[in-house]
Amino acid sequence: MNFRAASAADIPALASVHRAAMPDFLLPMLGVRYLKRHFWPRVFSRPDIAEVTVAEDDNRAIAGFIVCAPVSAAIKRLATGSPLATLPYLPAVLARHPSYLFDILAILRGERRELAPGTTINVDMTAELFSIAVTPERQGAGLGAELARAGLKRLARYPVIVRAARPDAIRFYKKLGFRGIGIEARGSISITILALQNAGSLT
Repeated sequence: MNFRAASAADIPALASVHRAAMPDFLLPMLGVRYLKRHFWPRVFSRPDIAEVTVAEDDNRAIAGFIVCAPVSAAIKRLATGSPLATLPYLPAVLARHPSYLFDILAILRGERRELAPGTTINVDMTAELFSIAVTPERQGAGLGAELARAGLKRLARYPVIVRAARPDAIRFYKKLGFRGIGIEARGSISITILALQNAGSLT
């Protein structure tokens, strides 16, 4: 695998990988078209906010990516974008998952957060590993951990947080050295916040 910084020329491939790797997450559920027209162009419009690293196979096909951000609150605002941009894409999502309406409304209202006693990290202002995605056929082979190490090299001086909702994802990050520091509730979705005090330990 070759790891390199991504560029806007990678948007079509990134959108396809994003949708295939995370079919049950809200952003990918909005569809490849939304990702290509809205989400990924926003990401590449602000290199000061988001850094994207991709893994390419021998055929130069993108097999996975990682999005890292020096400031958590900034990448969160960038990823959310304008709610109006999502409206044309929501009916298809809600037709398949009507209960998501309540979660979408909860996201718009803002999450409820509870941090563990003694937590000193400012969650909003610290660096964040925003997203890791690996194509389904490459999952389970260690590529996600390699992407984490490659993507976090630029954040080696900072503590880093990550948000995870699924038990397998929480286990994955704990194996990398992250520890749970709190919970965010977004509607019916409970998200664990994990932190790594020294991102340089992954490199």
